[in-house]
Amino acid sequence: MYPGETEEREGTFQIENNMVYTVTEVPVGTVITLSEVKATAAGVTYGTPVFSGEGLTHNADGSVTFTAGSGLIEIGLENPVTVVPPVTPPTTNTPPTTTTTTYLATTGAESLPLIIVAALLLITGAIALVARRRRGQA
Repeated sequence: MYPGETEEREGTFQIENNMVYTVTEVPVGTVITLSEVKATAAGVTYGTPVFSGEGLTHNADGSVTFTAGSGLIEIGLENPVTVVPPVTPPTTNTPPTTTTTTYLATTGAESLPLIIVAALLLITGAIALVARRRRGQA
């Protein structure tokens, strides 16, 4: 509030990282209150803003108050932030819901009957050979 006035004046300004903002033509004795608008951004948690400088009165709501003098007043503002990594749900390997049976192709021939036939032919041939030798010796 300017000295000698009964109504407060209000104004806003935006400051970005490492920017300097200068307010001029403020009468000596003017009481100035500075506050920070709560910032929001996805994936970021903002802490309580911290004002720094000489002659500041820190208020319960996080704002600061000071009285303008005849010289330069430097005030700093730090916005502590914590970056929150996105939460990725864990992947799960789910078993298939249906069972698929695969068969190998049938190749070649059924060999068991052929083996039996071959064995029978060998046995028959051996019997015939033995019988012929016995006849030849008699």
